[in-house]
Amino acid sequence: MRGYVLFVEDDDFIRQTYAEDLRKAGLIVQEETSTSHALDVLSRGLPGVILLNLEMPANHISGIEMLVRLRNVPEWAHIPVVVMSKLSDVVNPDVMARLNVSTVLSKTLRSDEVVRLIGDVLQREGG
Repeated sequence: MRGYVLFVEDDDFIRQTYAEDLRKAGLIVQEETSTSHALDVLSRGLPGVILLNLEMPANHISGIEMLVRLRNVPEWAHIPVVVMSKLSDVVNPDVMARLNVSTVLSKTLRSDEVVRLIGDVLQREGG
């Protein structure tokens, strides 16, 4: 598998666990612990997919706000976004559809499932 993933997650254990398995699958992974840093990274190069935690700490730009900003910048609007959430079963599907989210994943998924789903998005979106 090939591709570049921007992974935005404040939980070190979750981020490091999934990032390690994504790398083992052959993907290049840029890890960011804050949405503001992730937005800075986008100005230097575009990933094939963004893996984004919705529940960021109170002192950070929220995952939803980052999605809105992404979709308002023409160069970024097409980037596929996969949302991760502890509350995936209560994430509003209409809002996610309006923000052009590719998939909503639960943080309880096994790493191999996340790798497979990210690979599917990259293949489908040409990232």
